[in-house]
Amino acid sequence: MTKKPGYEFLDCGNRRKLERFGEVVTDRPCPQAAWAPGLPEAAWQEAGAVFHRRSGGGSTWEFKVEAPADDWSVAFGDITLGLRPAGNGQVGVFAEQLVNWRWIQDAVANADREISVLNTFAYTGAASLFAAAAGASVCHVDAAKSSVTQTRLNAELSGLADRPLRLIVDDMVTFMEKEVRRGRTYDGIILDPPAFGRSKSGKTWSLIRQLPQLLDLTARLMSRKPLFLLLSCHDPEINRVQLSKMLRGLIPAGNLETGELVLESAHGVSLPAGIYARGLA
Repeated sequence: MTKKPGYEFLDCGNRRKLERFGEVVTDRPCPQAAWAPGLPEAAWQEAGAVFHRRSGGGSTWEFKVEAPADDWSVAFGDITLGLRPAGNGQVGVFAEQLVNWRWIQDAVANADREISVLNTFAYTGAASLFAAAAGASVCHVDAAKSSVTQTRLNAELSGLADRPLRLIVDDMVTFMEKEVRRGRTYDGIILDPPAFGRSKSGKTWSLIRQLPQLLDLTARLMSRKPLFLLLSCHDPEINRVQLSKMLRGLIPAGNLETGELVLESAHGVSLPAGIYARGLA
């Protein structure tokens, strides 16, 4: 079997980032990269897909190579994720989370028992598929129907369509409240909430305001013999010390670790992309 092409972070600077997804190099906006690029301009000119924001509003993808077909995908080990260039500059995967995907897979694989996992704000399913590949039954929840649809396609691409994957389209807090009322619990819980958001109905989300409620629901959904908890954070107002304190009581202090989500290039350029707190219960 031919190995599918993977992902590579190449460079960042001038508020943009250069990455390779499968066989296509992309050049996309990256507001936090407010420094000079590490690679020469010639390397950036080799990008096959460039995302532009128009000064008067709107955006567009410019493909200098043949636009990717429906089978454009990227491999992370045995997990394959389909890619779709979107109007917000995203392609359907946040590669900085790879360190957490592998950690989840190892935790489930080493549990030596059946594990149920709840993946919240689950996007296109990378964490769900890493957990499922290790043998977990997974409940995957996201408010966007398109993300859940892509998760189903990603499960097929990864050969995991027959695994116990429960795919749900719902507001996350609403779903968690319903699960509490149902008396359902989970051995592993993954939380990757946005810093800010607005639903189609106009309902707003602020992580710093709603995180206490989210963690209270998490505590009530953890099983009597929990395995792990993972919380990613992309809100610059919350630091690693604060994040660690927020998880006290959910994870034994000695088992709790925090870290940075970072993309690193082969020539030493780093791009911070958030923080996380996680631990084996």
